Amino acid sequence: MKKISNKIWLMAVCMWLSACSEQTDVPSDNDMFLSSVELTASRAAEDDFNFKAHMNRLYIGERKQEHGEGELHLHSASDLYSMDGVGLSFRETQMKPAWYKFVMISAPKIVPGTDDYANRTENFKIFTEMIPEIGSCDLNSYLINYEPILKMKPGSEAPDVKCHDGDIFRGIVNCWLKNGVNTKENFNLKRINGLLVIDMGILADQFDGKVTSVTLKIDKTPSQVYVTDDNQGKAKCINPINVEYQTIPDDMENVAEKDRRHHKIIVNLLPSRLNGSIKVTTDKGGNYKFELTPVEEVLIKPNTRTLLTFNGIEQGYFKTEYAGYNNTGIDIDDSWNGGWNVNSGKGK
Repeated sequence: MKKISNKIWLMAVCMWLSACSEQTDVPSDNDMFLSSVELTASRAAEDDFNFKAHMNRLYIGERKQEHGEGELHLHSASDLYSMDGVGLSFRETQMKPAWYKFVMISAPKIVPGTDDYANRTENFKIFTEMIPEIGSCDLNSYLINYEPILKMKPGSEAPDVKCHDGDIFRGIVNCWLKNGVNTKENFNLKRINGLLVIDMGILADQFDGKVTSVTLKIDKTPSQVYVTDDNQGKAKCINPINVEYQTIPDDMENVAEKDRRHHKIIVNLLPSRLNGSIKVTTDKGGNYKFELTPVEEVLIKPNTRTLLTFNGIEQGYFKTEYAGYNNTGIDIDDSWNGGWNVNSGKGK
């Protein structure tokens, strides 16, 4: 896979307060504060990253006295659209000189390939809150809803089924907007989800009889992730659910040995500890169940593929490896940050 880089341009044009002994909350019409922030997004993919295929939102947070400790006032949340699929632009006026947190999220469409109003509204449901009915003004209560992605069909090899787009990218910048000073910040949009690939090998060589189905069950995988990150780059995930994926493998029984292919299951997941099992059913009444983590802990890490290779019925089941999303391994952090906590409270 190749590494694709695209640039997002974010411009915040801010009115600043007149320089006098006593500042007021009224911006001056004669003085303008100009801040420009350049964002660079990276994605490893077989084709170019297309922002039109994603839902893109910019959150701006600021500190305010009326908010409690650890809370961050939601200044604004703006949906961004790309005309050419390559870049995004944003412009806002009359912002006070102050400290701001800029959070850019690029998330896949729940209903892909559609841009009419009804489907656009449905797609933007991927952005949610801890209590959606209230409409909190605390940026730290905002979430990305990953459940619709978890409930999509899995990708696979033998048969070849392309894995749906489940990639969420996030970039965060904290900066001060100061009187009369042009500010430019650069940061990357980083993938915060991971990918699970389970290689069951050549099924005809592993089991007695024709394998009729392979079912992957994953227990307590998080279904939501906070927009913010505690200023530590963590993917803070909550609300675990159970999901089940059934795949019907290609019939390799009568295929020449040299042409037989491995059956693989591919799913997008949020960072967490992996728990679950594989069930294999054959036409001779065989029902085999294998725990994914009988001995060692297996992790789903941000921007990382977790590879489980089936070692056979009598060989300890699975071998675990971690790999980057591209062949170079660039931007891959193999040390899991432990950001998942099923009992976590509000994010910060």
